[in-house]
Amino acid sequence: AVSPDNRLLVFARSFPGRYLVCVRPLEGTAEDCSEVADFSGNVAWLAGSSRLIFGSRRALFHVDYANGKFGRPVKAGDGDFTHITSDHSGRRIAFSRNYADTNILLAVATKLR
Repeated sequence: AVSPDNRLLVFARSFPGRYLVCVRPLEGTAEDCSEVADFSGNVAWLAGSSRLIFGSRRALFHVDYANGKFGRPVKAGDGDFTHITSDHSGRRIAFSRNYADTNILLAVATKLR
């Protein structure tokens, strides 16, 4: 996903038993990656291009990303969050949580602080 300021790209990499969230400039090739446990494979930007949100099989997390460094992930909700996306401004996110059926919920990103 491209950051709201159109400067950075966030994406996921997976290896057997290992999951990474990576950020790189759109105008470059250097990557910064952080390992994530139980990662669902989806990550999105929140408003301001300095915070990411991602899901795992046990919780929804947000993490600061500034000056090429990842902060410590903070849990924002419990559950199995498998699909996450945001509008380009990063002000609103949409995600699904796994239940017996799939429910799609919408949250305002500023309330996840």
